[in-house]
Amino acid sequence: MDTGSVTIAANGQKKFQAGPANYLHVYEAQGLMQVTLFKNRSQVESHSIARLTTLNNREFDEFILQDLSGSNNTVRIFTGPGPYEPSDRAQVTIDDSTPISVEVEDATPVRVDLVTGSVTVNEAQPNDIVPRDDVTVGAAAGVLVTARANSLTIVLSIKDTEANGIRYGDSTVTATKGAYLGPGQQVALDLANHAIYAIRDGAANVSVSITALDRV
Repeated sequence: MDTGSVTIAANGQKKFQAGPANYLHVYEAQGLMQVTLFKNRSQVESHSIARLTTLNNREFDEFILQDLSGSNNTVRIFTGPGPYEPSDRAQVTIDDSTPISVEVEDATPVRVDLVTGSVTVNEAQPNDIVPRDDVTVGAAAGVLVTARANSLTIVLSIKDTEANGIRYGDSTVTATKGAYLGPGQQVALDLANHAIYAIRDGAANVSVSITALDRV
């Protein structure tokens, strides 16, 4: 399924029907988004995504996109069965014997050795699970997670015994603006070197549990 170019209003959201699908690929996005996948009307998982993000090996039939950038966000999403295989290919021919390094759009170092014809991709993958102290989120927006370059994924969860949830995003988050995380919910944010801010969305403070997947 191809959504075509769709504009999500600043801090707004939109639901899409995907049919039976196993992948979601972000072909176009002007800013940070959150995608929540559903199957049979039940939430499966939620991720922060940006342009060229690919989620493979999933099972879902609809999804919700929510803007996290604070501005109108034009996006285009591909979904479908089986693994996602990009159809766009780039070919570079260089008549030289000097190895070169190429920096691709997701900041993954790629080394192309023209002498041996080898290609080396040093893709950063988390190799350590680091639990962090619980953070109490109050009536004023504050830092929920500090920026750390080696924290590739941040997992946030709220116990189902909490009275209300939180809104989270950047430093402009308010009680009525930002992604929502409620009691009994969990979200994995694929962010590196970005601080996360939060504010409670109700009358009671909220304790948030945090685990980082780090590359050490």
